[in-house]
Amino acid sequence: MKRACIPVLVLMIAAILTFGYLEIRSTEIVNVDQNGHTAQIIVDHLPWTDSRRIAWWEANSAKIISKYDIHPENSAYFIFAFGDGYKKEEKADRLCLSNVPAPVNCIEKETLLIVMPERNQSTLFIIANRVYRQDKNGKIVREEQ
Repeated sequence: MKRACIPVLVLMIAAILTFGYLEIRSTEIVNVDQNGHTAQIIVDHLPWTDSRRIAWWEANSAKIISKYDIHPENSAYFIFAFGDGYKKEEKADRLCLSNVPAPVNCIEKETLLIVMPERNQSTLFIIANRVYRQDKNGKIVREEQ
C-alpha cells in the first residue's frame, strides 16, 4: 500500500510546484495597440487565478497607461494572450493589430482579462464568464450570473 502512495505523492508535489511556478513568473507585455475607445494589451504569462490577474492589473495599470501612451478616453482594456505569436489573418477569427506590419500581424483571440472603468467610479473585471465589480472604495465582489 505504501508503494502505491509514492507515485501519487510525487505527482501531487510536481503539480504544486508547476502551479506555483506558473503563478509567480513575471508577466511580459508584448504589444499595446489602440483603436476607437479600447486598448488591446498583448501579454505573455498572465497569472492563472482571477484574483492574481486583477491584482496584476491594479499594480501595473498606471505604468502601462503611461508607458504606452494609452489615451484616457479608452473605455475598455482587453488583455490578450500572445500565445504562439503573430500569424497571418487567413480565415481564422484573429485579432489583427494595426501597429504590426501585415501580413503577419494577428494573434489568436484568447482574452485573458477585460477591464471596464465605469462612470460611477467602479470598475468591471471580466475573466472568462465571471464578472467582478470593484466599487469606488476598492472592494471587489464577484457578481452572480
